Amino acid sequence: MHQWVKIEGKIIRSDGKEQIEKGDRFILRSGSSDYQVFNEQAASINVGDEVIVYGEYYGFIKGFLIERENIHATISYKKTMARKFSPVNGTVTSLLQKSTG
Repeated sequence: MHQWVKIEGKIIRSDGKEQIEKGDRFILRSGSSDYQVFNEQAASINVGDEVIVYGEYYGFIKGFLIERENIHATISYKKTMARKFSPVNGTVTSLLQKSTG
């Protein structure tokens, strides 16, 4: 089962590179939560960029469209709900679900 999500935030780290290309993973900080995102778009982005990620949640987020913007780190709750899970190996994960109401 997967859900479509839109999440805004700042890229705080990646798999050891400053430039993030298609297929690379990165951590997106949105508010007080961190999200693991796989970059599925051809355009490269960088650690430190503030972005909006549109994608699907599979236990991680597959980011199909990632837009760079000068934004404040917030999650769009219009069509989603977030549930935070206990830290695993020092990382906090969240599950975003499409709301039914």
